[in-house]
Amino acid sequence: HNQAKTRIDSLGVHYYYWPFVLRWRTINWSDIQQVHIKNISPLTDFGGWGYKLVRKKKGIILSGDKAIYIHLKNEKVFAITTNQPEQARSAISLWAVEKLV
Repeated sequence: HNQAKTRIDSLGVHYYYWPFVLRWRTINWSDIQQVHIKNISPLTDFGGWGYKLVRKKKGIILSGDKAIYIHLKNEKVFAITTNQPEQARSAISLWAVEKLV
């Protein structure tokens, strides 16, 4: 079944989403302006679920009402829904503080 996976570490935010993103991709900390967890409404914010592209926003939008919002330096936004918002928040606070300047 379709499942997105996310990993946050010293390099950046990594994601995988079969069958659309078939290998792990990385958004490097050097390309990120800001990253945070926020509430999401899949229909209102992205027009539904799945691998979405809406104006300058791209997202892997699955179940849940929380998402990792990544604001890129090129003014685009990438969002990934998460069912582990507290773990994501911990990883962001661990890595982003030192990497985002």
